[in-house]
Amino acid sequence: MSVLLIGVTHRDLPLEVFERFAVTAEDTPKLLATLTARDHVSEAVVLATCNRTEIYVKAERFHGAFEDLRDLLVELSDVTPDRFLPHLTVLWDDEAIEHLFSVAAGLDSAVLGEVEVQGQVRTAQRVAADEGTLGPTLELAFRHALGAGKRVRTETSIATHTASVSQAAVEIARDALGGDDSLQGSIVVVVGAGKMATSMARSLSQAGSRVVVANRSASRGAELAAEVDGRAVALDDLSAELGAAQAVLCGTSSTATVLGADQLAGASDLVVVDIAMPRDVDPTAGDLDGIDLFDMDDVTRLTEAGLDLRRNEVDSARLIVEDEVLRYHNATTARAAGPIIASVRTRAEQLRLLELERHASKLEALDPETQALVDQVTKAMLAKLLHQPSVRLREQAGTLRGDRLAEALRDLFDLP
Repeated sequence: MSVLLIGVTHRDLPLEVFERFAVTAEDTPKLLATLTARDHVSEAVVLATCNRTEIYVKAERFHGAFEDLRDLLVELSDVTPDRFLPHLTVLWDDEAIEHLFSVAAGLDSAVLGEVEVQGQVRTAQRVAADEGTLGPTLELAFRHALGAGKRVRTETSIATHTASVSQAAVEIARDALGGDDSLQGSIVVVVGAGKMATSMARSLSQAGSRVVVANRSASRGAELAAEVDGRAVALDDLSAELGAAQAVLCGTSSTATVLGADQLAGASDLVVVDIAMPRDVDPTAGDLDGIDLFDMDDVTRLTEAGLDLRRNEVDSARLIVEDEVLRYHNATTARAAGPIIASVRTRAEQLRLLELERHASKLEALDPETQALVDQVTKAMLAKLLHQPSVRLREQAGTLRGDRLAEALRDLFDLP
């Protein structure tokens, strides 16, 4: 069994095509169930962010699993294969694992070294676990990937320069309003209350903005507004807030347009930054007088200009990723040796117990303390005898020599 990754990114597809592949938190459980119902898939994790939709599966055969996932992407997006197949990321086995580790480390993000992706990888792992589609193969891969991401951010400065996607959105708004302290005292509407919207609201509050949170869930909107010392309004009342606002930052997980061009038609001198995927704001609103509309394309362009310091850390980060990939492979090979080692130890214990039973009449003549000593000594002898073979097999697991050692143990201990 190996790991197959198939996915699309905002970097490789036009925005209007990529957003058709967006997977919301509400859609994920159903998608995971659909994946594992396919003939060639036994485990599945879906990693969906504003920049990528990636599906990781455990598969026995590449071609069968690839065809399953390709067909599922067509169903999901209603996009014909010829429009996305040339841009599809398809990685198998070691390459899929290395890619996952790089993603968790922020090395494949729109904003190099961004922090949010670590949490997104962890959430993808947790949701798959909750839905019962995270088996031992993907659990081990994602656990080690998260470890790699943590090490990269702890041991390098890759996450301490420039901005994440949400911070970049705030910087865009600041620059569009005049730079420097332009956010101080400005009324800024944050649409949404999820992770990205929350991050934007916190940054705006720290910059001195008067934050208005517009969210579909009134309770979550009120909670976020209270956290940033702002004000909460219903999403249906969003239009009424535009006249007094200087900026609107959007980051919901809605699959439908949240802010239409007709709602913005009466506004003037309004900065709108949309980092949602699919987009929250009707893109034609950018043609209106008095509306400065920015989207993920602008976020990507802006962050590229400030990434030199982070790029200086890339080589160090990649060395850490390589080290963690090696640790992962060591863990997988050790795990592969586990069943044969356990079988050998079980067989040896059966033989020990049979011999003790064969001499039970003589042992019964011994006092209880001596009987217990005989039991302990024979157990210790077996443990010492089997220790070195177990170590050697774990070290060589996954190699030709390891296969030979495993076969020899099966033969010597009469194992199936």
